[in-house]
Amino acid sequence: MKMKINQLKKLTLLLLFCQTVLWGWNVTTIDAGIDFDNPTSRAIVVDSNDHLHGVFGKNRLYHKEYAAGMQTETVDDTLHSGQYPSVAIDADDMLYIAYGSGFTTLKCAIGTAGNYRLYTVDTDVILLATTISIAVDSAKVPHIAYIKSDNTLHHAWYDGTWHTEEVVSSDVRNNVSIAIDNNDNLHLSYGTTNALKYIEKIGSSWQSALVVGNSSNDNAFSSIAVDSSNNVRIAYYASNTNNGDLILAEKSGTSFSKTTLAGSADNSGWAPSLAIDGTTCYVSYRNTDSSGNITIKYIRYDGTISVVYVDTISIFGDSALAIGPYGGVYVLYNFTNSTMDYYFDNQRHVFVTKSEVGKYTAVTSDGNGHLHLSYTDNGKLHYASNASGTWDTVTVDDSSYFRETAIAADANNYAHICYYDDGAKDLKYATNRSGSWSVQTVDDSGSIGGTDGTCDIALDSNGKAYI
Repeated sequence: MKMKINQLKKLTLLLLFCQTVLWGWNVTTIDAGIDFDNPTSRAIVVDSNDHLHGVFGKNRLYHKEYAAGMQTETVDDTLHSGQYPSVAIDADDMLYIAYGSGFTTLKCAIGTAGNYRLYTVDTDVILLATTISIAVDSAKVPHIAYIKSDNTLHHAWYDGTWHTEEVVSSDVRNNVSIAIDNNDNLHLSYGTTNALKYIEKIGSSWQSALVVGNSSNDNAFSSIAVDSSNNVRIAYYASNTNNGDLILAEKSGTSFSKTTLAGSADNSGWAPSLAIDGTTCYVSYRNTDSSGNITIKYIRYDGTISVVYVDTISIFGDSALAIGPYGGVYVLYNFTNSTMDYYFDNQRHVFVTKSEVGKYTAVTSDGNGHLHLSYTDNGKLHYASNASGTWDTVTVDDSSYFRETAIAADANNYAHICYYDDGAKDLKYATNRSGSWSVQTVDDSGSIGGTDGTCDIALDSNGKAYI
C-alpha cells in the first residue's frame, strides 16, 4: 500500500493508524520539528570561549551553541516542554536552564552539551515569557524566581536537593527577574497590579519590598542586573498616554533614581533585556516608530546614552542581550515568525529556523507490514521507518531544497524514493538497497517539476524502479 500526503505542513509529523473501531486512532510522534516562541530576556549567555548559547522551545526544549559545526540539540524531548526558557552559566561554563513543561510545571536542566540532568522543580506555576527567571551564584547553586498560579512569588534553589520558598504572598502578576551580586545576595524585580516592585535577600533574610514604579503603567517587562560594585539596576517598560518609555532605575538606599533611556514619539522599551559590563549598562528592546516600523535596538549607558540599531523586523518580536568575556554585545531576536537571528559586531546571522517537518510526505508498507515514509523538513529529504520495532529517522539528502516525494519498498524491504530538487529543477532518486543511502540525478534535462509537478515511483518484481 502506498499513499502520498503532499501538503502536510505540521511541525510534528504524526502517523495515525486505526487498530479497531472499538479502540479508535493511535497517534505516534515520528519526527518532532523545532518550534519556538519569542526569546525571553534571559534566553542567551556567552561562555568563557566567547561562544553564544541560546535556549528556546515551545513543545520541546532546545539549546544551540553558536560555534563552528554546532547543531541544535534537544535538551528535553518531553512533549510540551521548553516553554519560556531562561538560562544562566557558571564559571566552568555549566548551563542552568529553567523552563516550563506541560503548561503548569517548572523544570530545570543542568549540564553541558549532550549531557543534562533534568529536574522537576515545582507545579501549579504560571508559565509566561515574564514569569520565570534564573541566575547562578558563586557556589554554582542555581536560583529560580517564578510565579505560582495563586499569584505568589516563589524562589527555588538547588544544592543537591531542590528547595522552594514563598517570597511574596499575593498580587504578583508578571515580569519576574532575578540577579545575584558578588556576595551571593539575591535581587528580584516583579510586577503587581499597580506597581513594579523590588525585593532582596541578604544572607538568609528577605528584606521589605520597595516600590520601583508606583503605577500600573510601570509594571510591564522588567529586567534586573547588578554591576561590579553591587549596584542594582532595573530596566523596564513604562507605558504612557501615547506610547511607552524605556526606563533604567538604579537603587540608592531605599529608593530608586530613574533615567529615561528611550521614548518620546516612539513606543520604546518593550521587553527589555539588561546586562552590565563593569558598571556600563546595555539594554536591548523593541521599538515601534510613528510609521509602524518595528526595530530591535540596544542602548549603551555609562552616564551617556548611545543607541545602536540592530535590525528591522517584520513581527512584534522580543530580544535577549548578553555580554561576552571580551566585551562583545550579543542580541538574540525574532526576525520573522519562523526565524530567530542574532546580532554581534554589527553582523546579523540566522540562529535557528522553525521546522516544516512532514511537508511532502509519502508513505508505503513492505511485505512485513512495516511502514516507510519519505518527507521533507525545511527542504531537506528525510526518511523514517518502524522496521526495527521503533521509529528511526535519517536525513537522506540535504544538498538542496527538495519537494514532492514518493516512496516504494521492494521485496527485501529496502526503500526507493523519487523527489524534485527545487533549486536545480532536477528529478532525483534515492535508495538504501546497498545498506546505505545513495542519491543520483534521474533527469536534469530542463526545468523538471515546474511549480506544482508531482512524481511517483513503482517497482517491478526484481526491485527495479520506474518513475
